[in-house]
Amino acid sequence: MNGKTRFFSAHKASLLYALTLMGLGVSDYLSRNQGSVHLMMPVLFGVVLLALSNGLLYRLRAQVNAAIVVTLVSVLLAGIRFTETSHIKNGWMLVAMMGTGIVSVVFLLLERVKISK
Repeated sequence: MNGKTRFFSAHKASLLYALTLMGLGVSDYLSRNQGSVHLMMPVLFGVVLLALSNGLLYRLRAQVNAAIVVTLVSVLLAGIRFTETSHIKNGWMLVAMMGTGIVSVVFLLLERVKISK
């Protein structure tokens, strides 16, 4: 890194996305009267990304690839859920999940390009 520290990196972007998924997933689950297991899916994706974060910090290629796949799948599932909701009661939650997810995907892809050089 040439002695310079970056303010925002793939590791931090992925951590932000994982914490966003876990926080909003738990709050969505608790805010509903009849919570079901599928509402905890964002928490599951967040835990997986949190487990991969150490590999992102040390730029391990396999864990960067796994984080890209998990992030893309979770962003796509959030997008599908956003288009399927007829009411926009929790629309801001999905927009926050998708927004941080897209930022995370961009930083992860940039990290992947740096690793392959």
